[in-house]
Amino acid sequence: MRRLAASREIILSGLQQDLYAREEVTIAYWYLSRILDAHLECIDQILNFDTQAREEMKIQLNFLTALQVMSMAMCAITYKQCTLPYQRTALNFVRRHKWAFKPEYEDLAPALPLPDLRRFVPEVEEMLSNGQYSPAQSFALAEDMLDSLEGLEGFASIWAEDRRAVSIGSYVYTAAAPLMCP
Repeated sequence: MRRLAASREIILSGLQQDLYAREEVTIAYWYLSRILDAHLECIDQILNFDTQAREEMKIQLNFLTALQVMSMAMCAITYKQCTLPYQRTALNFVRRHKWAFKPEYEDLAPALPLPDLRRFVPEVEEMLSNGQYSPAQSFALAEDMLDSLEGLEGFASIWAEDRRAVSIGSYVYTAAAPLMCP
């Protein structure tokens, strides 16, 4: 799970610092959602056991699910047919996500999910072709999930208020991002 958390933070940092080219932003949100899916699967497996970490894992589950919902909504909002040739897009993708392919990390933990650009277009177009999908509803759902975290401490304890501020800040930053695009 550390590898997944590190991968998530790398992509979020790149998005926050505007390191991605316009054509890469949608792919970054899509790959972030794939990483979050894998992370959520790990948490689901842990929740099957009754441990002291159960409350913390429930908090993580809600927070990461909200983040996953928002990343897919951002993917849908920013998706356009790519204007670059596929070969150029693929090279940019490998360059941006080279850290996921580095063999020195394989000894620590497998890089799951490895980025597979071939799945990007079919997955996004399938989501967009669903007449029921709405990015606005996704953001509303994410907001409800983040609101449900209020009052829960988990392992945060004395940092619970800081955690809450980060949760609210994540929603505000991500929800406002489409409005800031030129």
